Amino acid sequence: MREATRLRDEQHAALARVSGVFPALAERITDTPGDTDWDSRLPLLAEAWAWSAWRARMERLTDPEAERSLRRQLTEADDEARIMLARLAAARAWHRCLGLLTGDQSRALSAYQLAARRIKGKYQHRYRRDAQVALRKAQTAVPAWIMPLHQVAETVPMDRPGMFDVVIVDEASQSGLEAMLLSWLAGRMVVVGDSKQVSPSNVGLKQDEYFHLRDRLLTALEPDVRSLFGPESSFFDLTEALSAGRGTLMLKEHFRCMPEIISFSNDLCYNGRLQPLRQYGADRLPPVRAVHVENGEALGANDRLVNPAEAEALVDAVVRCCADPAYEGKTMGIVSLRGAKGHLTELENLLAERLDYEQREQRRIRVGDAEDFQGDERDVMFVSCVNSATTAAGTVPGGFNGKTYEQRLNVAASRAKDQLWVFHSARAEQFHENDLRRRWLDHLTRPAEEESTAVDGEVRPDVRHEAFDSLFQQKVYLELTDRGFRVRPGYRVGRHTIDLVVEGGTPRLAVACDGDAFADGEDASTAATRQRDLERVDWTFVRIRGSRFHLDRHQALAPLWNALEKLGIEPVPNHADFEGAVPDGPVPVESVPVASVLGESVSDEPSSGTSPAEESLFGEPLAGELPSDDAPPGESLARGPASDEQPGPEEPVLGEPEATAEESFAAGDPAERYGTPSAPVREIPVAAFQRLVREMQRLQAALDAPEEAPVGNDAAQLAFLRKAQADRRDRRARRVAYLRTFLDTVGAGAGTDTPQVVYPGALLVLEFDGRTEDGVVHTVAELPTDEAETVSPSSPLGHALMWQPTGRRLTYDSAHGRTHTVVVREIRA
Repeated sequence: MREATRLRDEQHAALARVSGVFPALAERITDTPGDTDWDSRLPLLAEAWAWSAWRARMERLTDPEAERSLRRQLTEADDEARIMLARLAAARAWHRCLGLLTGDQSRALSAYQLAARRIKGKYQHRYRRDAQVALRKAQTAVPAWIMPLHQVAETVPMDRPGMFDVVIVDEASQSGLEAMLLSWLAGRMVVVGDSKQVSPSNVGLKQDEYFHLRDRLLTALEPDVRSLFGPESSFFDLTEALSAGRGTLMLKEHFRCMPEIISFSNDLCYNGRLQPLRQYGADRLPPVRAVHVENGEALGANDRLVNPAEAEALVDAVVRCCADPAYEGKTMGIVSLRGAKGHLTELENLLAERLDYEQREQRRIRVGDAEDFQGDERDVMFVSCVNSATTAAGTVPGGFNGKTYEQRLNVAASRAKDQLWVFHSARAEQFHENDLRRRWLDHLTRPAEEESTAVDGEVRPDVRHEAFDSLFQQKVYLELTDRGFRVRPGYRVGRHTIDLVVEGGTPRLAVACDGDAFADGEDASTAATRQRDLERVDWTFVRIRGSRFHLDRHQALAPLWNALEKLGIEPVPNHADFEGAVPDGPVPVESVPVASVLGESVSDEPSSGTSPAEESLFGEPLAGELPSDDAPPGESLARGPASDEQPGPEEPVLGEPEATAEESFAAGDPAERYGTPSAPVREIPVAAFQRLVREMQRLQAALDAPEEAPVGNDAAQLAFLRKAQADRRDRRARRVAYLRTFLDTVGAGAGTDTPQVVYPGALLVLEFDGRTEDGVVHTVAELPTDEAETVSPSSPLGHALMWQPTGRRLTYDSAHGRTHTVVVREIRA
């Protein structure tokens, strides 16, 4: 009895202890005392307890929401510290300055200001002397004196050297050798400038006299040093040469321009050493627009040189941009590559006629040559090349090369922050071979080279790969690529390296993988500095902690998926191979292999995706009249595009939204359709190849042409028109990209037999419901042609026809329940 009582008391005591700490465990034990599993569980209670406690702690320490909250607080604290530090520095500077300011110095400062303003007229020499005397007395009261060079020469005493500790010269490349007097004022100098930008022109200088004086007065200098004092040398050129590279620092990080804008100057002048850090969102303007003014003609010569048509086209584009909501708040500037007063005046007069003064002031619209814009910038810049092909050989007269022209072009090409328009009346090939303008136009019209994102070799979660710093990065990389995202490991941005960058066309997301060790030469402080530096130029970061990832992978990656969705970054389509895609016998359009690969239904409706309202809006003629209600199926194909706004009586019923032409190789990008730039054909006839080249050139010209600003009666109509305009432009741009890829993929052979499947550029004889129109051929193209009736590549029929063999029968049901057929009867070159 006593033993039973003792055991009962021990049980109650143990139950009380457990209930006080872990009541749920105590309740489970008392509710299931007969469960034999307790015999194996209870001896491991201490280990289970420790595991549970550490898991709870890890969840608390690695909670992504808690980390985001702490980062927000850290960012707010950093901002507050920066603001307070600036205020404190300003307050202490003013306190010290005013504390040391004596009554005599205060009066001297007032006297200096008064005398400096009066340095003009008959008694300017007296006021100049008064200003110098006043500055000598007030010098120590002002920590830093800021003034232009001419004011230094007029008001700073030059009777003794070293009056200041340090002299800082900004925009030294615009100062001539007269700036050498600044070296008299201090023993140390900081010279800031760019030898690749506009230097003093010294118009009217008699160079023979200059060289004579140089050789007579600078005999004490070695010949190689004396040669540095040239009539076109800037103060920056001189100091850069004399320093022989010692103490020279190049600022390589470029924040102003979009990468596509600064790339030409980077290649031309800086040997590719500039590192563009500008980040951008999905809604950015197209960075570069080159516009060929076909009827442009340069008239006159020298200062009277003017190109009225090019000036009209440029100003028309400026006016349209000002009316476009996409350019709201954007500042603008206009540069003429030729500093002819006649052309500048023409531009000024046209602007005054087309834009009111308030609009020009609000957008800071300014007209000038490259020298006028040195050190300046605008959101959008418009550049006029002015010259046209006027010689009998059809080439542009004169040259545009050498150091001076290189400097002008560098300045003109690098003033735009968001968008650069270039208007030229001559094609690139009409400029001389060594003309810098030809090189620039070639660069602007060259398709952007997309860096490969492929990682050499297989990436596995358990074997280190040289492209990554850790297995943790590889695991996150695999999580992203398994979902179809395009990822770049070890992405370089300036002097920084980002672990992973996820791309989705325009927007990019930086992913920092915080594992158990930092990369070589990095610690928590440098990692935080890197993120702040890149966030300053609009990079978006997501940090993933290795501890949380291994603890709960789903929760650790949730912020990553949310950030990708917020930025609009989507996975890259992964299409199946084309092999065996064309079955035998009649095929309903809904099951055409290309469409089925995309999971989309298609019909025979050949609409180009452009409504009559859109066609009239953009000022382009329709391919023909719209079909009547009684027209047979396919009539719209032969006569022109149908309207997108209201379905016609014979319009097929679509199960899902139709795909664009470039979403599959069937009528789009071969690289997206197959994953590699390959096609079912390796060669096409020369005539078809040339047909595609002409289509690409016409599309590019349409893209380069200034767009009409949408005009509507209400907000809803304006929104519709803007969307239609954007969709149309996007469709054409994607078609151009597809054509470039396809033409790079296939060859052209004069003796090549016509492929026996429908290929881009082919001429087709089509049968609609058993009827074939005599003499009528069709082709899949984005723009109407004189050679054949067009089927839009973005239409369902354009999708269905591509890669189909001769004799293939395609069926579809119209909206009225009728079944129609289209048969490919003949494929011609």
